[in-house]
Amino acid sequence: MLVLDNDEAVYVDKVDVHHQAGALQCSSFIGLRTDVYSTASGKVLLSNLERGSLDAILKNIQLHAITPYTLTDINEFEKELLLTKERNYALDLQEHSLGLQCIAVPVLNLHSQCVAAISVSCPIATISRETLESEVLDKLKETGKKISAVMGYIPT
Repeated sequence: MLVLDNDEAVYVDKVDVHHQAGALQCSSFIGLRTDVYSTASGKVLLSNLERGSLDAILKNIQLHAITPYTLTDINEFEKELLLTKERNYALDLQEHSLGLQCIAVPVLNLHSQCVAAISVSCPIATISRETLESEVLDKLKETGKKISAVMGYIPT
């Protein structure tokens, strides 16, 4: 779970899953600050901002290539944010870390505002994008709804 803090996303909670020895592990930890433009959670957080707040952040960040897949063109990135808002989830397809893909959904509060994003990261070698956007997304959405309900969100 990540929240927006100025121009960065910050991990506020994390659950590690260790299925087998030698499995790929995420290097994130609670308190870690990360880019908003190269992560699925960051995209969710940005896509739910009011236009003025989004413009202020986009003015302050520089889109540099973390991997060969990172979006570095501001126009393409803004299109990605619109798509994220429309479908209500974001993807990071090796944009932040080679070999790792991530999917994120918003956590909403009592006022239907996005206050956090939750995500799942999976190695591309073990889970296809199709599985990520179907089975993993379904479970992630369920979890997002449960957390949002605790935050006071009532679906309309």
